Amino acid sequence: MNHQQLFGTRILLAILLLWVGISALTSYLLYARFFNQDKASHWVMMGNLTASSISFRIRHAAVLLGEDTLDLKVFPLSSTTPIYETELKSQDELLVHSVDLDGLSESTDYRFQLAGRVVLEEGSFRTAPAENSTASFRFLASSCAYTGTTHDVFANMLDQKGDKLSPLLFMIYLGDFHYEDLSTPSVQERVEAMDLSLGATNQKQFFANVPIAYMWDDHDFLGNNMGGLDANDDDLQAALDQFRISIPHYPLVNETVSMHQAFTIGKVRFILTDLRSEAGEFDQIMSPVQEAWLLNEFAQSDKYDFVIWASSVPWIGKVDPFDPSDAWWGYRAQRRRISMFLSSEQLPKRNVLVMAGDSHMLAFDDGSNTYKGDPRDDAYSFPILQTGPLDRLGSFKGGPFSQGCFAKKFERNHQYSVIEYSNGDSNPCLTIMAYSISDINGKQEEVFQQQLCGPDIFQKAGQTAGTCDETLVTTINVVLIALAAVIYVPVLGLILCSEIYESCGFAGFMGLVVSVFLALVFVVGAGLPLVAGGTDLFDFFSVALIGFFATLTVLIYLLLWRKVIKAQGEEAIIMETPTQQEEDDVQTKSDGSEPEHDQEQSTQ
Repeated sequence: MNHQQLFGTRILLAILLLWVGISALTSYLLYARFFNQDKASHWVMMGNLTASSISFRIRHAAVLLGEDTLDLKVFPLSSTTPIYETELKSQDELLVHSVDLDGLSESTDYRFQLAGRVVLEEGSFRTAPAENSTASFRFLASSCAYTGTTHDVFANMLDQKGDKLSPLLFMIYLGDFHYEDLSTPSVQERVEAMDLSLGATNQKQFFANVPIAYMWDDHDFLGNNMGGLDANDDDLQAALDQFRISIPHYPLVNETVSMHQAFTIGKVRFILTDLRSEAGEFDQIMSPVQEAWLLNEFAQSDKYDFVIWASSVPWIGKVDPFDPSDAWWGYRAQRRRISMFLSSEQLPKRNVLVMAGDSHMLAFDDGSNTYKGDPRDDAYSFPILQTGPLDRLGSFKGGPFSQGCFAKKFERNHQYSVIEYSNGDSNPCLTIMAYSISDINGKQEEVFQQQLCGPDIFQKAGQTAGTCDETLVTTINVVLIALAAVIYVPVLGLILCSEIYESCGFAGFMGLVVSVFLALVFVVGAGLPLVAGGTDLFDFFSVALIGFFATLTVLIYLLLWRKVIKAQGEEAIIMETPTQQEEDDVQTKSDGSEPEHDQEQSTQ
């Protein structure tokens, strides 16, 4: 290798190293921006919303705040006179304060303040319409937010509280509030996991303004795919204690063993099953007692316009021998019994809608594919909404669905649903609006809308075949990756088949080096969040964009390098080619004769 090739190679390696560094730095800065790392010292969550009451859970770390006492005040929205006030004193043994407020007016807006020397938290809520009221209302439904995510999906959901025809009352959270996967006997550690998520400003603000009806799934329970029957007794007890202490919830049916609960808003009955506390591999996803309670709730469906069952795990799916127990298809016997009950005359009214989380996608089935009982030609079955994730990669778990599946498998997905209940002059209806927020431009788009109008919302089994086709990434990212691949071809060609390197062996070696470094640009960008924070979430667009520009930069440099080599080669040829005068001088010196062109001139 000559000096020129050595110098050019050094510049090429410097360019490659620079782009690997840019990819790593960008990925780390985005990770630090996207995921909160600081635990909140104080927060407020609301739940157990009814027409006349609400419950607060208040975190108050006096050591961090420098205050031993805080005041909670509740006001009518437009008033400065509190209707309720209480003093919260910090106690070492009290991790979270619980405040239950009753005597409120139905369908009324209120606000609250949590203050010491200054106002620390403030928020608002609206009480529900009375039971059996036909007043319209809306609620949110979603699941699966990576620990401490700061994504604007929470701001977008909060914006749904704006001026609408029907008020947004609460959110059904279908599990995986965080991804800490804690198997620990420490209740405090479990509460601190909530501190980490609520340390994200957008999450803290959202939960201070939207009451929740929450049920855990595996990652915020005891870890990936864990069930209570498979857990250490102390760890399970800590999980149950933490739920009761830190989550505002409706009255629990059997709080010593499970967190399942039910409540009524207007003429809609909501059922939240606990599919973790009593679950065991190859055994049961809920106890026979909870199953009997669930079926009894369904048996009273004629009391309501709709019954909405919140299942933290997906329902539709075939048996998977490699993942037998982390969804309903892992518990075929219980799924069969429930499905047959819902498709039998024991269900007095076909008005059940199921909502499920965990699958990291949006999907809807009208009932064509939800029947999982014994084969029959006349079975009718319930519709199901698969909703989420708030911030996770897509996974496409389960299916098929009559309306298909919607997510990006290798990109962060930010999805939620708004469900509106209305009962005007015609039949009562549920309108489902499913939304997704782009990571590239931040815009929110409606993915699909479905309307279910009673009294019968079931569909004949097998009516629509359904699909669940995977989408890997968005079109712009496909284009960027494709362009990078197209550019890579001439990059390799310039190294192997041009004048840049004289030695074929060294040219092949440099082709391998350049290929490895360009691959590292992509790998480092995608993998650094996993190394830095243990998360597989990365910004695909930034990685693809940096990879494209890295490949383009290398191509431009190689083209310029080849141009310089060609120019120098032509100059060398010119320098080595003798002039006519030089040739004449050589001839004169060699034989003493007059150059031919001089003879011609003399003759003339």
